[in-house]
Amino acid sequence: MLRAVLCCVLIAATAAMAWEQLENVPAQAEVDYGTHITWGKGLVWGMFPTYDAQFPETYVGFYDPGEDEWELLEEAMEDEELEHTSLTFQWLEDGVLFGIGDYDDDAYLYFYSLYNGEWDSYDIDDEEEFEIGNGACIAYQPNVNYTRQMNPVPGWIYCLPGGGSQEFWRYAIPTSLPNLALDGIYPGSGAVIADQTPLFQWGSTASPQYRLLVSTNSLFSDTVLDKVISNPEYQDSSVLVNGTYYWRTATWVSSAWSWGLTHNFELDGGWQQLQDIPGSVGTGAAMAYDGDAFGHQSIIALRGGGQEDYYEYDIVADDWDPEEDAPENVYAGTSLTTHDPTEESGLFQWAAFGGSETTDYPWYYNPYGSPHQWVLFDELDAAFPEHLGSEASMCSGQGHYLYLVVGDNHFYRLDPPAVEGGQGSRVPRSEKAQAHVVACRGGIEVEYQLPVSARIRATLHDAVGRQVGGLDAGDQQPGIHRLSWDRDSEGRKLSSGAYFVLLDVGAEQAKLKAIVR
Repeated sequence: MLRAVLCCVLIAATAAMAWEQLENVPAQAEVDYGTHITWGKGLVWGMFPTYDAQFPETYVGFYDPGEDEWELLEEAMEDEELEHTSLTFQWLEDGVLFGIGDYDDDAYLYFYSLYNGEWDSYDIDDEEEFEIGNGACIAYQPNVNYTRQMNPVPGWIYCLPGGGSQEFWRYAIPTSLPNLALDGIYPGSGAVIADQTPLFQWGSTASPQYRLLVSTNSLFSDTVLDKVISNPEYQDSSVLVNGTYYWRTATWVSSAWSWGLTHNFELDGGWQQLQDIPGSVGTGAAMAYDGDAFGHQSIIALRGGGQEDYYEYDIVADDWDPEEDAPENVYAGTSLTTHDPTEESGLFQWAAFGGSETTDYPWYYNPYGSPHQWVLFDELDAAFPEHLGSEASMCSGQGHYLYLVVGDNHFYRLDPPAVEGGQGSRVPRSEKAQAHVVACRGGIEVEYQLPVSARIRATLHDAVGRQVGGLDAGDQQPGIHRLSWDRDSEGRKLSSGAYFVLLDVGAEQAKLKAIVR
């Protein structure tokens, strides 16, 4: 059945308070250089390398603010002393934690899915042209077109490999959802995909033989695949390079091939090298995603190595622009964070500068001032509770909280007072309604935030577009709401597979993908 649930409606400012000490980080030895925390799906996630001879492990876990406790992930990086680590969170689909690290002289991209609770890894320097070193850092960019039916790419991971290099790379994340075959066709015309070994599917005509042609041009003069098969689907083991592809299939009729329509899709997968950052990247470098502070999607970066350089990368233009230099030299323990993962207004970019006795307070960068400038956040009770060493890390959380890890595995939270310019206003970043699928088992749950009152209607569709559920929730007040399904309109339990939710929010419509297993 379909249910409308109201939750978390109260989003109110609270009084300013000093850094509050929370439960210690649950590593079995003191965390050291390479510690990182990030925010995702209502939790603080942490990667904690420890170099104690008795416990040479890298611990990974999450902190639940509601329960006020940490929990370690099972089988994370057991017995692995990772170096050159960094962490970020992909908050679309079911949510995936991404990390990088160098283990036994090999660079890996690690990823942990919240849906199935499993780890996987990708050997970066085994397949690609770059290695990671001191100052390596990553950041996640969500795909703003993800809710469109033909764009199942949940986003990209950006990487500065560090180690004195100026290189800058991007990894396109393949969807974790099953293929959506529209009218039996996948990839459909106009689709953008990230899977470099795609499964081609086409509607069956009960033919004993099919022929599949894939080319880089519509005349099929440059053939990539030419296969004769007995089933109406095919997946090749060879990796396709990125670019535009055209494909068609034929059936064997009267001793000749009878060709069907031509389809085209764009492949944007794997690692791609982008414009170099100006200047080499070294120890203490930090990077974050910013959705709108510069009027477009950006990656912001401090390049570390004791340098004060601060840059903004225009994602669309593939170009780095220098911003106002940081107020401190950038050493190990420096972190950079925005509020984008919380979907709240994030006018400013927060930074904690490690390794210096003079950085007693957090700083924020104001891109709306004239000129753009760094501002010392020396408000009452905002001083860091301890000196920031090489193991320090800071991130933003829901409600504009700042979370901080420092030496001796100490973990703190600050509810900063309002900052001139709107940082403390606690309102959605956009005046549009925000909606996403919440990770859940045995059904589908959608969470959405309304900036103003609106009438809410929703329909649930299976992978081929048939409506299997619906609801008119009526008028709802501003705040965060949820809809959930565990049965279809006939009362049958939802079967496993891919589904689409069409959510009408007043005059707007969102299309969300979900999977039931």
